[in-house]
Amino acid sequence: RVLELMEPHIRIPGEGGRMLTMAQAAVEGDMEAFQYIDDSIIRQMLRTPLPELKPAQDEYHRRFTRREIAVLVGETEVDAAVDTAAVARELVRGYNRRRGAARELVE
Repeated sequence: RVLELMEPHIRIPGEGGRMLTMAQAAVEGDMEAFQYIDDSIIRQMLRTPLPELKPAQDEYHRRFTRREIAVLVGETEVDAAVDTAAVARELVRGYNRRRGAARELVE
């Protein structure tokens, strides 16, 4: 429920600098944006003073104090035909572009 409340108000930088919601990143398979969807997004939401995120913050605190914490939000299976090495290289390239690295970590 917390992620649902956050969804309309959080944007993540994706491929080509496009700003996407969490759902768009997942549905479109934008790995540039999808890599940012982790626990840190909750911590950022909790620290922001934006009034639009107050309902998400309140819901998080309510669930946390009652110990109603989701262990697994969701999962997906990768098609066996996917070249995982190519996906890993692309993720590293995206990381290097963002960090301004002079060379790639993986050839």
